[in-house]
Amino acid sequence: MLMGWLINGEKKQTIVSVVGMGGSGKTTLVANTFTQETEFHQSIKQEVPGNLHAMSYRELLEMLTNFLLSKRYLVVLDDVWDITLWENIRLSFPDEQIGSRIILKTRREDIASCSFGVESHVYPIQLLQRDEAMEFFSKKAFPTYLNICPPELEPLAWELVEKCNGLPLAIVALRGLMSSKKSSVEWRVTPEAVAELYIMELVSRSMLQAVRRNETGRPRACKMHDLMRELALSESESENFATVYNGKEVMKEMGARRLSIQTTDGEIKPLTDMSHLRSFLVFVTNRISSSVSEILPSGLKLLRILDLERSRLITKLLPDEVVYLFNLRYLNLRKTPIKELPKSIGRLHNLQTLDIRDSNIKALPRGITKLLNLRHLIMYRYTGVHMGFRYIEGTKGPSGICKLKNLQVLACVELEGNVIRLVRNMTQLTKLGITNVKERDEIDLCASFQKMELLQDLFLMVPDEEECL
Repeated sequence: MLMGWLINGEKKQTIVSVVGMGGSGKTTLVANTFTQETEFHQSIKQEVPGNLHAMSYRELLEMLTNFLLSKRYLVVLDDVWDITLWENIRLSFPDEQIGSRIILKTRREDIASCSFGVESHVYPIQLLQRDEAMEFFSKKAFPTYLNICPPELEPLAWELVEKCNGLPLAIVALRGLMSSKKSSVEWRVTPEAVAELYIMELVSRSMLQAVRRNETGRPRACKMHDLMRELALSESESENFATVYNGKEVMKEMGARRLSIQTTDGEIKPLTDMSHLRSFLVFVTNRISSSVSEILPSGLKLLRILDLERSRLITKLLPDEVVYLFNLRYLNLRKTPIKELPKSIGRLHNLQTLDIRDSNIKALPRGITKLLNLRHLIMYRYTGVHMGFRYIEGTKGPSGICKLKNLQVLACVELEGNVIRLVRNMTQLTKLGITNVKERDEIDLCASFQKMELLQDLFLMVPDEEECL
């Protein structure tokens, strides 16, 4: 259709508007048309400046007009956002009734449908259909498999392609990323696994010191040399990356996006006008007279990380203000006095990590099942030590917990009711902990574990010494 409008024999100057969202393939389509078309005397491709009034362009437009006179031309105007741009330059494109064409690329439908004062057509870019998207993805992602997705990768490939919603640019980026990965295990490497590699590299370069490792040698705790820390603090403050606050004075508007409270005299002054704040971390463990509600300013729409581990800013209940932090990705309530989570916890639709280890929460509310982006749910409590073995108590979860298809870490859930059946459907888990396991459960559990191909870490706790698995 696009080519037809360009060479349909119409002698009048014609504008063809190609409209579609960013990454939909406008540039590719027009570029192919632009390079293939040979019926025009001159083809000129020029990106339209964002602000013509800031440039001295009149002489250039006059030269352009003189250059195009008596020629049948094809001109592409790229990324047009304002109709006034066309009005300012339209007279530079002479219409001598010899079939000249202008292609206008835009993301705005209102621009594409404008009356340009000449013959015009609109060509809307359609997103790829499901099968088309998969074929487009497979052509580059699987060059060694004759451009066909291997059967063992097909379920995951469909899942990834569907997340692109038919957008060609997203599929191009995805297939470039995945083309070097040959197995489903590589395809499922999580951001956390990549982050751990970065930590390991920092340790190997002696920029971090591993002070505690697990039995496999992976760092469990790190520290930074005093000199390195002072340098990091200085750089982070100069770049407005992070600020360390001593809690003594009122902190007003600042550019830093990350705030760490590490020392205090027992009281933290309210924080005001901090709309840019992305991360709020409290490392103060002594008793504080203030509460989260008193300290955090309103309007923290951008806050993504709230770390209150061991702090006494939280009492028995989670403040209402927290559940309205709709951009929150990480919520750490580990070793706080909190006793229950509100049903409204489901408002935190973007939450990816919830850590309530060693708190007083013994059961999760049903609202937890609305957290469809949740990746890590950590919720066990140490209850004592016997003969060198630490006993753990899990947390009761609602039946709808199996809806959390993005969940990778579930540790630890208490075994009761139909938990085994629910766990069986959570094949995406990489780490799983279950407490209160009894001998009668072992057959069903084994059947469930066989389906968990990605499971790397499994923890089971029996209720007493008489149970044997």
